[in-house]
Amino acid sequence: MVGSWGGTKLRVMATTPSETLGVTEKVQLKGILKILRIEAEVQSVVLPEDYLEMSEMEKLRCLNGTVREHSTQTAVTFLYLPAPPPHPSLDREYLDKTYLLSDNLPPTVL
Repeated sequence: MVGSWGGTKLRVMATTPSETLGVTEKVQLKGILKILRIEAEVQSVVLPEDYLEMSEMEKLRCLNGTVREHSTQTAVTFLYLPAPPPHPSLDREYLDKTYLLSDNLPPTVL
């Protein structure tokens, strides 16, 4: 069983609004991974300048595109699952957002 995963590497990607902040986040992530004894490559991905002005749905499309762009040879992708809605009447909208985030990605665990 181990042989099929041999040669794979774990990459942790963090989105950041600027290259400067990305360096700081990268150092912090490396420190956390070292404490946890997890061997991984840390990669910062700078978001578009207008990211903060985007609607929530546009942000999800942007994140989806970013993950797709950086995971062409990924075996499995792990993503944070957005917080569930406070009321069951919003369940459909929540599922739509989850679909936008994970659409056309390699195998994904949310």
